[in-house]
Amino acid sequence: MSARNHQQPSAVLVDGRPGAPLSSVRLDGGRIEVRYALIADVLAWINQQLVTHSPVRSGAYASAHSWFADGQPFDLAHPPEAKVYTVLNPLPYARKIEQGDMKMTAPGTSGVYEVVAALAQRRFNNLVTVEFAYRSPILDYVPGGTNRAERAALRQQPARLSAMRLERATRVPALNIALR
Repeated sequence: MSARNHQQPSAVLVDGRPGAPLSSVRLDGGRIEVRYALIADVLAWINQQLVTHSPVRSGAYASAHSWFADGQPFDLAHPPEAKVYTVLNPLPYARKIEQGDMKMTAPGTSGVYEVVAALAQRRFNNLVTVEFAYRSPILDYVPGGTNRAERAALRQQPARLSAMRLERATRVPALNIALR
């Protein structure tokens, strides 16, 4: 058996107290809670599904999935703690593959990320939230105005409008994974 099947707990809480001895549990309804750090397994499974569902012509698309933890790149083998993990494919044709505009789409589907998002959400519904979205690999989201006055003010800032257009034009499919 692999080491992944026998994970060590990341935290043990006795009556809500981390690190307390097990013998100190209240006998009248006390509780021992064991928490495991399963995010590495969840992310590895999602990555494997992305590779499995990726179209294979040269293999470039399947090997280009990029992982970020709270916006910072990381090695998938050692995920850091984060609020949101994001995976995206920065290749210029990733959006076309997702929308089914290329002949080399995934077998039986017109996309990759949306299919994997549904599979992962179904499998890990009690652990994480998996959302499919489009995101720019080169720019963070540039928010627009929320009302008429703010949008009018933005029209006076050509650099901001240019950044918004660039962010929108470079969006690729992405998955956002957040712990519950």
